[in-house]
Parts: sequence; C-alpha cells; structure tokens
Amino acid sequence: MGLFSRIFGGKSIRSAATSASFLGAYREAGGQSYSGGGWGLDRFNSIIDAHSSVDDMIEEWGLADEGCRYQSLDGYSNPYTQAYREERERAEEEVEVLAMFGEEIDVELLIDWDTVEENAYEYAEELAQAWLDGSEWIPEEIMDWAWYDLSDHNM
Repeated sequence: MGLFSRIFGGKSIRSAATSASFLGAYREAGGQSYSGGGWGLDRFNSIIDAHSSVDDMIEEWGLADEGCRYQSLDGYSNPYTQAYREERERAEEEVEVLAMFGEEIDVELLIDWDTVEENAYEYAEELAQAWLDGSEWIPEEIMDWAWYDLSDHNM
C-alpha cells in the first residue's frame, strides 16, 4: 500500500479497506442492500421459516390485540390502537354529517368493530413482516423466543 497510500492520502484508503464488510459485499452481490440485516436477521428468518409463520408470531405476541406492547409501523402505541383510532375518526366524521341533519348519535355506535379487528391484524402483519425483512428492529424477547423456544437446536 506504500505507493498508493502516498498518492491517495493513506488513511482514507486503509480505513475504506478495513471497514468493507464481507457480509455487505455478499449482500450487494446478491442484489440486496449493503447494510440490510446481517447474520442475526438471516438466522431469525430461517428459524421462523422452519418452525413458525407471521400468523404464529401475531398470535404468540398478541400483535393484533388491544394490549400489544409493540408500536405500529405508523407510530401508534400498537397496531390495535392505530386501527381503532382510524375507525373512530371515520365514525366521528359520520357523526358530524348526521349532526348537520339534526341527528345526535354516540360515536361508539358507529364504529365498525370488525373493521377495527381486520385492520389491527393487517397492521400486525405489516409489523411482523418488517421484522422479518429487516426494516424494523426485532425486539430482544422476540429474538429470544425464536432462538430458544422455537428452535430446539439452541438449548
């Protein structure tokens, strides 16, 4: 590196060469992003593929439930809260229209609870899928669940 390091400034060449990741280069060669995921994500996906599914993750962790501890992808406290608030906003708009015609009705009566449940499940699927594709950080307890509870190879 003597001649090239003197020509190109030395430190930048050395730091670029030492910071290049084999995994990153491998991912790029496979058509993926350089920094997307890593070995942990690959291992998590292989365990879920072999022993579980997105639906199992939703059921196991209550991702579509009102008391879910995981934030939705859109920043709500959880997927259920997102679904409820969106449906409530729709119902409130309907109440406003009915009020223009002199009708008074409780907003809770206009909430379509089937829609809330369907949307909560859809948002939970999106969250689980984001964990699987690496676009969202996988919580430690879910990684532990996959590693120790699902995969019997790791006991």
